[in-house]
Amino acid sequence: MTKIKAVSKRLIVKQVADDKSEEKKGIIIPGDDRKPFKAQIIAVGVEVDCHVNAGEYVLLPFMTGTPIEIDGQKFLVIFEDQILAVIDK
Repeated sequence: MTKIKAVSKRLIVKQVADDKSEEKKGIIIPGDDRKPFKAQIIAVGVEVDCHVNAGEYVLLPFMTGTPIEIDGQKFLVIFEDQILAVIDK
């Protein structure tokens, strides 16, 4: 698997299924509502000033970030100020 690093003030996140989503064969099917979604932080850029680390879960607004695909996996590149909240598991 390819390693991925975030640069500058960016973070790389992966959307995760929540209670209203169904996961079939690795595909997340979002609900009909356009509410914020849950994502796991994969990588944090060196200039990020917020208090989040790789592995933590965050809440992001609907339709945020730049989608990328690496080794068949889908990720989003976001800026730190797009994080709405950190989810405490």
